[in-house]
Amino acid sequence: MAWEDLARDGPRWRSAVREGVTLFEKERRRKAEEKRQRHKERDAAPALPQLASYTCPFCGKVCVS
Repeated sequence: MAWEDLARDGPRWRSAVREGVTLFEKERRRKAEEKRQRHKERDAAPALPQLASYTCPFCGKVCVS
C-alpha cells in the first residue's frame, strides 16, 4: 500500500506510525544497550599490559617498568 493511500485513512495511518515508532525505539534501545556493554567490557579490561618487575641486586628494591 502506498504512503498516500495510508495517509488518507487516519486510523490506519496513526496505527502505522505508532508501530514504526515502537520498532524504532526497540532498535535504538538495543543498540544503546550493546554500546553500554562494550564500554563496560572495555573498562573491565586492564588498561596497561603486565609490567615486568626487576629486583635490584644491591638494595633489594623492586622496580616496575
